[in-house]
Amino acid sequence: MMPLSGFFPSFDHYAFLISKCIKHKHLKVGMSLHSHLIKSALSFDPFLANRLIDMYSKCNSMENAQKAFDDLPFKNIHSWNTILASYSRAGFLSQARMIFDEMPHPNIVSYNTLISSFTHHGLYVEAMDIFWQMQQDFDRLVLDEFTFVSIVGTCACLGALEMLRQVHGAAIFIGLEFNMIVCNAVINAYGKCGEPGTSYSVFSRMQKRDVVTWTSMVVAYTQTSKLDDAFRVFRSMPVKNVHTWTALINAFVKNKYSNEALDLFQQMLEEKYSPNAFTFVGVLSACADLALIAKGKEIHAIIIRRSSDLNFPNVYMCNALVDLYSKSGDMKSARTLFNLVPKKDVVSWNSLITGFAQNGLGREALIAFRRMIEVGIKPNEVTFLGVLSACSHTGLSSEGLYIMELMEKSNDIKPSLDHYAVLIDMFGRKNRLAEALDLISRAPNASKHIGIWGAVLGACRIHDNLDLAIRAAETLFEMEPDNAGRYVMLSNVFAAASRWMDAHNVRKLMEERGFKKEVAQSFIEIRNFAEMKLRNNFPARGKHCSFVMAALAFTIVVLWAWGENSFITTSQSVQAWYRTSYSGFMVGSTYSSVIPDTVKENTEKTYSNSSTKEETVKDDAHSEVTHTYAASTINFNRSKSSENSKYLAQTSGAAFESTLFFYFLNFSACSYGNGEWVLDDSRPLYSGFGCKRWLSATWACRLTERTDFSYERYRWVTKDCELPAFERSEFLKRMQDKTIAFIDDSLGRQQFQSLMCMATGGEESPEIKDVGKEYGLVKAKGAIRSDGWAYRFPSINTTILYYWSTSLNELLPLNMSDPATSVAMHLDRPPAFLRNFLHLFDVLVLNTGHHWNKVKVRENRWVMYKDGIRSELDNLKEIDTAKNYTVHSIVQWLDLQLSSHPRLKVFFRTISPRHFRNGEWNNKGSCVNTTPLSRGSKVEQNRSNDPIVESAVSGTQVRMLDITALSDLRDEAHRSHYNIKGTSGGSDCLHWCLPGIPDTWNMILFAQM
Repeated sequence: MMPLSGFFPSFDHYAFLISKCIKHKHLKVGMSLHSHLIKSALSFDPFLANRLIDMYSKCNSMENAQKAFDDLPFKNIHSWNTILASYSRAGFLSQARMIFDEMPHPNIVSYNTLISSFTHHGLYVEAMDIFWQMQQDFDRLVLDEFTFVSIVGTCACLGALEMLRQVHGAAIFIGLEFNMIVCNAVINAYGKCGEPGTSYSVFSRMQKRDVVTWTSMVVAYTQTSKLDDAFRVFRSMPVKNVHTWTALINAFVKNKYSNEALDLFQQMLEEKYSPNAFTFVGVLSACADLALIAKGKEIHAIIIRRSSDLNFPNVYMCNALVDLYSKSGDMKSARTLFNLVPKKDVVSWNSLITGFAQNGLGREALIAFRRMIEVGIKPNEVTFLGVLSACSHTGLSSEGLYIMELMEKSNDIKPSLDHYAVLIDMFGRKNRLAEALDLISRAPNASKHIGIWGAVLGACRIHDNLDLAIRAAETLFEMEPDNAGRYVMLSNVFAAASRWMDAHNVRKLMEERGFKKEVAQSFIEIRNFAEMKLRNNFPARGKHCSFVMAALAFTIVVLWAWGENSFITTSQSVQAWYRTSYSGFMVGSTYSSVIPDTVKENTEKTYSNSSTKEETVKDDAHSEVTHTYAASTINFNRSKSSENSKYLAQTSGAAFESTLFFYFLNFSACSYGNGEWVLDDSRPLYSGFGCKRWLSATWACRLTERTDFSYERYRWVTKDCELPAFERSEFLKRMQDKTIAFIDDSLGRQQFQSLMCMATGGEESPEIKDVGKEYGLVKAKGAIRSDGWAYRFPSINTTILYYWSTSLNELLPLNMSDPATSVAMHLDRPPAFLRNFLHLFDVLVLNTGHHWNKVKVRENRWVMYKDGIRSELDNLKEIDTAKNYTVHSIVQWLDLQLSSHPRLKVFFRTISPRHFRNGEWNNKGSCVNTTPLSRGSKVEQNRSNDPIVESAVSGTQVRMLDITALSDLRDEAHRSHYNIKGTSGGSDCLHWCLPGIPDTWNMILFAQM
């Protein structure tokens, strides 16, 4: 950017060039411009400096943005707001709050930026706190419409109706009663809070309305299922947009008016509106409800043609398509669409599992369920309902019972009556009616559930159990006095037992009570409409139905003749028979499961190809082909070994049930905490003399006066399952574009340093960037060290960070101006760092414990608080109770957050053992042993040695990283009394030498990830 022919860029030229850098995200050009501004003494101009800050932030270089801000000698309010907006936009809410608190006089823009940012990231309580803080500065600030739009949205998300009314009143008070932007937000918010009448009151008083106003009113009615009112407003709209059409279509589908939804979609197209992704999701759901497969395929074709506009494939449309093809019986297409889903969520897996269940493919449903667990997606109630249905429809009663047990014990999901109904249906199909009755007597309120007794009555009809059928029918008559179908079913039970008089009496009783048997009906798709045929009465398009029915009958006769005619059938080859397909799935064949461990290799091939580990579900290998299923097809995996093929051919029926059952037992019982320490000359994983950038010299025992290093050469071997070897390349590959966070005391810092050394092999890695500033992890003035560290591998965008938190809860000084003030220890609040950055993490490891003692409580002047008020717990006498409460509180909070952060995996590490002898850390305690495994080498236990953590994570999505017992055997591996040459210090029997025990913690962490 050298000046040409004596021309020097002017102020306006620089501003224009910076704008171009922002538009095209040219960071290097922007940095070059910045250097020219410094040379031309224009870098201190507030306007250009603010533009530079904005440029750096939008080019994802917050470090340079902060430097540009810090270099400004005179910062105006626009400078502060620019850096505040930069951090907010990047999601660094902790830094944004720090900037806000440092601002000398924040204005309305400052408040609006922070409130909207907190709301956008789901921190609704924090947003409300800022708003109420803003009210205290009411004399100086003039609230505007943007303030109220953000805070009204916060109230709606919280469902806080009374708070919403207060905020609405404040808007009216300052003269924003008829402001269109505020009114639109208020209409939508009242609808979300279940008050569409209040929404309409606001709507009717508005002097001017735009398309957003009308759409907000339509949505407000649909949120409470008032479809007539919603349609009335919709028809009155002077101008509509795609969002209005989509809201109404999805509302019709949600309320089971699928035909009306399709009519509305057709009208939308005729009026030249272009559907968006969510429109198509609603329409596909309508097609699925009506089993309109041809119409659904037509919609699918439109989506493919517009894939670039719709960002297809995406998870929402793929889930809807999987549901559509599953309900139409085309599971081959459903699996293909499932494999296209970029990031599968629990809905994706539920759609596939339920599809398998509905189509009688129980074993495929179980395989998919197993794979779902393996990839880390936690099943919910709907998942288990689908898996139980699959077991019921395919007679896998042993698996069904185990799935029910798994739901309660491993996933802490309380079975609903719908789950019990499916289980009873499963017993009924197996003629295990006594067990079904026993389950009804034990399940809460099961005797009052219609579905349960309906399943019993259906089973009685199949197995001719008259006495129980009468009991079930009488119960159903009381529950559903108007349901004629129950009378018909009981009559059929009597007829099947040749008790014709009883069958006649039931029919007569039905007529006396004024009930009529529902007219038999069927649906057939004619020109993309679901036509209903009732006995001999045809609808308006009956001629088309008659023609199609006749053609269908003719086709059936021809096909029957084809199959019966020996001349025609022998003219086809066996291979041609095998190529004959029906929905891509096997019918009536002998299918052999590949779930047992002995053929686990085959299962892996089913779901992942040889070059990638993507979550794919492909057609599995089955047993040898026989003429039994000549009219069906399957994609064979020819690469199976002959030994496994023989096994598959022999495994079926009861063998499948037992092997699957024991597979699930083994799968759930796998514990990395049970095993043995063994000598391994390939250890350690990195050199104790290296890794100087990340490894604290205090813990690098190779640099101390210690002479025995045999502790480095031991490897943990698990008993129940294999602990995978740690491979740097594999770890970095799997962690690409991910962030791993450790929030812990100094033991967590050791685990963090260990992982950095393992990931780099202890080698010098100058390319790895320190990104601590992005997380506010900077060393404060006068501090010994920063609150943590964060490093990024730029080539793969992997970030590993550590945040120091001794108590794992929020600590707030009671008097900010007094250095000796007590500190409020909020037992039920997670640290602000965790709340602010949780959305950026993919893996989170937590622990606390070693600072919960009397000495630390006194030193830190902690005062315990619960629910924002001083706790009644004695600060010194009830420390263990307080710790227990904190651990359980943070686990429960994280468990609630995980539904909003589906990619996040959370691990709570159990306590690391101490080995002080003849005293404690502050009382001449020591650990002088250097002999490995003097305390034994094996761990065999059913429970963790840390009952607090085990109890806290039980029944949650938070996983336990159980390292206590295996670490307790290694008392020789502490730093002990050895110090760096030329220094002195006491014994450290808490922290470990590195390389050492924390390396094993990380191997287990990686295995569990």
